[in-house]
Amino acid sequence: MEEKQHRQQELEEQYDEEAQRIRQQQEKLNEQFIHFRRETGRLVEKVMHFTKNDSWNNQRFYQVMEQSNRVIRQAKNHYMQKLEEKARELTKHHQKELEKFQE
Repeated sequence: MEEKQHRQQELEEQYDEEAQRIRQQQEKLNEQFIHFRRETGRLVEKVMHFTKNDSWNNQRFYQVMEQSNRVIRQAKNHYMQKLEEKARELTKHHQKELEKFQE
């Protein structure tokens, strides 16, 4: 019985560690995305400042930047979805392991 409780506690700890790693990856991804958006905004401001008197097509520049932002956002969302799937699988596996101990 004591061995069973010890193994169950180990499973709980492993689950908590894995869940924490997934949350940290999600937080880091969000931080990187926010940093990217901030830096991109600064770059756009600088480009606009230096080209304000040019006949250069500012509208086209904005379109390209928005398209790039969409691609980055889609990649971020895809990766976040993968992390969420991994978290669900981890939870499902953890529940199955706990059910084994209750039998």
